[in-house]
Amino acid sequence: MLHFFHHPQSPFSRKVFFLLEEAKLPFDLRVVSLESKQQRTPEYLEMNPSGRVPVIRDGEFSLAESNAILRYLVRRYKLDNFYPSGLTEQAALDMWWEFCSAHINKPLIDLAWNKIMVKKYGGQVDHAAITKAEKGLARDLPVLEHHLMGRRFLAGPTLTLADINLMPFAVYAADVLPLRDFPYFEAWIKKVGERPAWATVARYSGKA
Repeated sequence: MLHFFHHPQSPFSRKVFFLLEEAKLPFDLRVVSLESKQQRTPEYLEMNPSGRVPVIRDGEFSLAESNAILRYLVRRYKLDNFYPSGLTEQAALDMWWEFCSAHINKPLIDLAWNKIMVKKYGGQVDHAAITKAEKGLARDLPVLEHHLMGRRFLAGPTLTLADINLMPFAVYAADVLPLRDFPYFEAWIKKVGERPAWATVARYSGKA
């Protein structure tokens, strides 16, 4: 049995959760209470010395880091529809995966944290981080918007790991950005958000 250790509010956990649900893989869902420092227990640190979520345990093998987990799962279970085996198809998918990770996901979560989550979890608003994130998205979100013109998904005719990587961060976009300027991105969020697998992820974890 595949064991999946996650926290409901972690977008990195949601990436893995989304793939598990889309692929209909059997797994045991285990919540790691970050509030009670469960991620710092010796048992957890043995699986992931960095003390972060998510982690999977497959038999005696444990693996951390969400992107590494996604790649492991598609190879382990031969999920070629989510991560094609062809060199050029895989490279194109990786390009958008990396682009979104660096230039869309990071600033979106920085904005969400400083504009929304700080009020819930406490802490100081980092105004410099807000300015940097807004500047980065003003430069890079139009690139993604242009790419999505005439496309249903990021890297092919069906949902792939590129979409799965982006969605847990994209759900914050409407709360921190004027999406009227990005209708294709907004339509992509709506379309992916209507998938039953994402509905399951959202039901268990919420958005924020």
